[in-house]
This record gives sequence, C-alpha cells and structure tokens, in this order.
Amino acid sequence: MINTVIRGDYKNCIIKHSKDILRLESENLNLNISKDVVDNYKLIHTNYKKNILDIIARLVIGVYLIGPLGVLAIFTSNMHICYHIVSLEFKDGKKSLIKINNRLYDKLINTLNDI
Repeated sequence: MINTVIRGDYKNCIIKHSKDILRLESENLNLNISKDVVDNYKLIHTNYKKNILDIIARLVIGVYLIGPLGVLAIFTSNMHICYHIVSLEFKDGKKSLIKINNRLYDKLINTLNDI
C-alpha cells in the first residue's frame, strides 16, 4: 500500500497531506511531519514502471520513422516513477520507513529541504 509507514516505530500509519502539511495518522496518533519533528531523512529506493501500451505505440512509430535505432531509443525512455521508499529519523529517536507516491515525495522534500 502506498502512502503508509511500512516498517519501524510508526508502522501501519497512513501518510496524509492537507493544507501543505504532511502528517502521520492512525487511530491514536496524529503527528505532523516537519523540520521540528524529523531529524534526518534518506531516500532508500525509487520504483519505476513502464506502460506497455505506450511502449508498443512508440515502438511502431520509432521503427517506422527512425528505423532500428528508434527501437533502442524506445526502451531507454518511457519510465514513470511509481513510488519512493524513504527512511525517516525523528528527533525523539524513533525511526520509520515510509512508502509514498511521487506527489507526496515532492511535498516531503519541500518540507524537509533544510535538514
């Protein structure tokens, strides 16, 4: 599941975004993710996926217009970011591994960019 904590002290919390604030939420927790709370963060992994229909369409067009060199160009393009896995270290000593989509990753980086 994307936009959740997958490992660590806040496991199974959902990551939500509203009014430029990222927060960890569960039944008994509502924690804003900010520079005041997070001590360090690190990008662990980014998952890419390819759209097969787009690849086929580009392949046909590439072979028709460019020739065999077009085939090589097709397989090196068309990468879409699916999700990011980020390690968060909180100032209270707790650690968590989160899995978030690209939109929330951009918000997280903008929120924590001075750390």
